Amino acid sequence: MIDEGDVQRQQRFRIVFFLLGVLGVQTLDYPQNIHHVPNFYFSLFKASSKIIDEPERIRRKFLWGGGTENSKICWIGWEKVLTPKRNGGLGVISLRATNLSLLTKWLWKFKKELNSLVVKIITALQSKNNIWQTFPAKADRAGVWRNITKTVVDLDHDNINLMEFMKKEIGRGDKTAFWWEDWSGNGILKEMFLLLFKIEKEKCCTVHARIKQMGEMKNYEWRWRKENLSTEEEMERVCCELILHDAPLSETEDKWTWQLETHGDFSVKSLRRKWETENLQELQYKHWWNSWVPIKVNFLGWRAALNRLPVKAELRKRHVQLPDHLCGFCNTEEETCEHLFLQCPWAKEVWRGVEEWGGFELRNIGSIQQLLSITNHQTQPTRDKKMTNTLLLVTLWALWKSRNDRNFNGRVTPPWRTIEEIKSQSFLWIKNRGVTTIPSWVNWWKQVSSSKDYTFGFIRNRWLDTFAPVGIHHVCKEPRIVHHGGTFFQFIRQQMGSNPVSPQGSRGSGSY
Repeated sequence: MIDEGDVQRQQRFRIVFFLLGVLGVQTLDYPQNIHHVPNFYFSLFKASSKIIDEPERIRRKFLWGGGTENSKICWIGWEKVLTPKRNGGLGVISLRATNLSLLTKWLWKFKKELNSLVVKIITALQSKNNIWQTFPAKADRAGVWRNITKTVVDLDHDNINLMEFMKKEIGRGDKTAFWWEDWSGNGILKEMFLLLFKIEKEKCCTVHARIKQMGEMKNYEWRWRKENLSTEEEMERVCCELILHDAPLSETEDKWTWQLETHGDFSVKSLRRKWETENLQELQYKHWWNSWVPIKVNFLGWRAALNRLPVKAELRKRHVQLPDHLCGFCNTEEETCEHLFLQCPWAKEVWRGVEEWGGFELRNIGSIQQLLSITNHQTQPTRDKKMTNTLLLVTLWALWKSRNDRNFNGRVTPPWRTIEEIKSQSFLWIKNRGVTTIPSWVNWWKQVSSSKDYTFGFIRNRWLDTFAPVGIHHVCKEPRIVHHGGTFFQFIRQQMGSNPVSPQGSRGSGSY
């Protein structure tokens, strides 16, 4: 069924695009799907803070599991969520930064495409006589273009000087304002030589109109309002000619370059990243977002490092009523992130098994941030560090799942079962998302416990030569694998024709 409101909005958009087409705006594409209209608005109209707050509120509720009618605890400030991953945040894109970056693209097109019809129309309608403007806009002409030009002021309020990143590369100088643009690299001439600019006849003249290149010499064609200059004015003229003596003039076209990109062309992404750097606070802890594990596992590790998980101690701080605040495994200490993942005897038993299996040691670890940052001080190859980080994140994920099973389902998971879950889950994720050549399932399972010659350096040449993936390429891609209980092991035995270590065998082997 067609909604009448959508039809009316479609008709209004057709009228708007017809008028824009008359003005020469040919680069716009009409949004055929009405649901794409918000993106279209962001690329053409400046959104006020009230307009941006509503979608930001929806995104914030969605992130923390809330809905339109109910809200849940927001565990991390929204500014930290918007902070880029490289600065320690979650990396959710800011709507304000996106809006300003999309609008700036029109300003870049105005400077870059001087011969286009839309630029000529805007210049004819918006320019003021004998007054040079970076982006011409008349105060008495309200409309889309005037709002777009206000983006320069908005960016300036957000600590970004747009013209600092839009630089003019001078050629012949016939498209560059002599007094108003920083074309020489020394600054804007009208601000440096106030007396000369005051007696200039044509204040909007071009570089080509004032300087003629004669081989290696420059001929200056000044046009003053008076014939005889004063002593101060003559001194400024001499200083100006000395500064412009090494000005890089040539026979090429004048062109604009974007300083935030190596190729010199404008991109919305580069400006948005600059806005995030200038306006969002950098966090002290910078999480390694590991591509070998799903985003949900990275998200859990990031929240755990910031102590923003719904453990009982944090829920009590937020006045959530609970029967008790003790750890569900030891029932002696308050359940905090550090206790649950590092200090609880049950968690220590799991870490002991993971250390023995992985061939590494964790000593003097006092916090989860310190745990996830141990690879920063290691000298191994990057892929070895990534493997270590993967096992740490998978272990945190398995511990958290076991904690939830204990608190919500009443199931107590023994440490050996959690270790088996870590082994199987890490193998499947690394095999499908990470390296293409890893030890076979059997060798992965026993890892270092069966031989001292095995090390944690999975990517070393002896591993590549000794352990080739045997017959289980399609095993890890099977979407119906169950990662717990006997179903997983039955599936592996059917695919490999062997009998890997069973849960009962691992429990009684004394490896842990």
